[in-house]
Amino acid sequence: MKLKVIPLFFCMGFTLMAEVHTLTLPQCVNRALHQNPDLIIARLDAENAAQQVRVAKDPFIPKVYVGSGLAYTSGFPMSVEGAAPSVVQARAIASIIDRPQRYRLSQTREEAKGARLDTENKRDEIVLRTVELYLECKRNSKTARTVRAELEGLKRVVAMMRVRLREGRELPLAVKRAQLDVARAEQRVEIYESDLAYSESRLASVLGFAAGDRVRAVADELPKLTVPATEQEAVRAALHDNTRIRRLESSLVAKGYQIKAAKAAWVPSSSCSFNWGSILLSSLDFSHHLLAKTFNSGYVTAFNLIQNFSDRKSVV
Repeated sequence: MKLKVIPLFFCMGFTLMAEVHTLTLPQCVNRALHQNPDLIIARLDAENAAQQVRVAKDPFIPKVYVGSGLAYTSGFPMSVEGAAPSVVQARAIASIIDRPQRYRLSQTREEAKGARLDTENKRDEIVLRTVELYLECKRNSKTARTVRAELEGLKRVVAMMRVRLREGRELPLAVKRAQLDVARAEQRVEIYESDLAYSESRLASVLGFAAGDRVRAVADELPKLTVPATEQEAVRAALHDNTRIRRLESSLVAKGYQIKAAKAAWVPSSSCSFNWGSILLSSLDFSHHLLAKTFNSGYVTAFNLIQNFSDRKSVV
């Protein structure tokens, strides 16, 4: 007996926590645009794509390193981590010519643009789903009210027929037929109320409410929509505002940059570096010290003699 009481207790607590929210259509759309889980994930993906653009631009941003290379040497100074021993040293490195990386940067920008278009497409889908579920809730609520009113009418008819039956002015078979109609109406009421609860739960899920909550549609007038005056204006607006078409165009442009980056793998890449350091020189008996400053700059050019398999596959 105790094992049966505990699950029943949790079910009752879950039912008590469920709430019914009464919202208008503009309120539902506004909440869906801010709290829908799928739309939030799409925005995070767009933000991640925007951060990838900064990562792709990193090779072209000069990097400055400042530090110290203190070391003790006996005789000719050897290299310490690629540089001579120094008290203070500074180094700057930046890429100047890197054609494949330039194309990859353009590809990353297009992919970020495509991620933004995916967010807009997801937003339109969420708004459309919200409106459809809201209208479905209103339709189911109206149908449920109509069936309940019909049920109340049938119950009154049965009550009148029972009075007439006791007075001997009604046949028992007619009363049983009326009771059958009442039973059928009760079954229809249960079906439509179940459909209403299901649609309200789906609407609450789209709006980001907790599991078990329901959203009840308000019985008010729906806002009027502006319709294009002509068919040509409707087609023009559909083609211009269609995020799926713009997303496909962005994907084609990004793939084009990917192919260009693969073909440009043979182009030499160049980078420059600047090094400055302060070296402390001492005599053998440490009686004399000399602080010498050094500066050098370099220009490196690299040739890609063997193309990577991934680049060849992208070109194909």
